[in-house]
Amino acid sequence: MKKVFCTVIAIVLIYSMHAQDSRSYVENELIIWLEQGVDAHEFATNSRQRIAPKEVLSERLNIWLFGLPYLR
Repeated sequence: MKKVFCTVIAIVLIYSMHAQDSRSYVENELIIWLEQGVDAHEFATNSRQRIAPKEVLSERLNIWLFGLPYLR
């Protein structure tokens, strides 16, 4: 029973490490969930970082895709 348990744990660990390596992301983009009633353009204007709303991902939940300027 211990061998089966250890084998299952080993398979899960190997799979999870592989899944972390294969995650994809888009550099300089953020997904932000704003509170209801908060305007994305106003939020970006008042932000400390230079961000710009790119696309609304969910109008009902007020989730937006924001872009960061490319920094060198």
